[in-house]
Amino acid sequence: MLSGFPTGDLDRAILDKLAREAGYRARELAKVCGLSTRQLQRRFKLALGRTPQDWLDELRMKTAEDMLLQGCSVKCAALETGFRQVSHFCRCFKAKHHVTASQFVLLVHPYVPMSLGDNRCRC
Repeated sequence: MLSGFPTGDLDRAILDKLAREAGYRARELAKVCGLSTRQLQRRFKLALGRTPQDWLDELRMKTAEDMLLQGCSVKCAALETGFRQVSHFCRCFKAKHHVTASQFVLLVHPYVPMSLGDNRCRC
């Protein structure tokens, strides 16, 4: 799978799962894949033209966006995507979107209620 790298939806789904297992950290992803950190970097550079951590950061933000739009709380989305501090997640989210996570939900989908402990979230 990693030798040719993600070419289809199945490969992407597998990489997404591996990213979650690795806590969205490149060093852990390399361990999960049975590669050295440097080997993983080379393969990502060849296949995607970017570093593993850049890809993981983008994936974790996209995952958090999806969770928010499904009604998960900001805290839940932050913790489930590997952020240790909710405040750090909020800064990263605002840097990318130029609005807070709560404002994002209201702008994108104004009728999605923010969760206070909803069963759709794992937190």
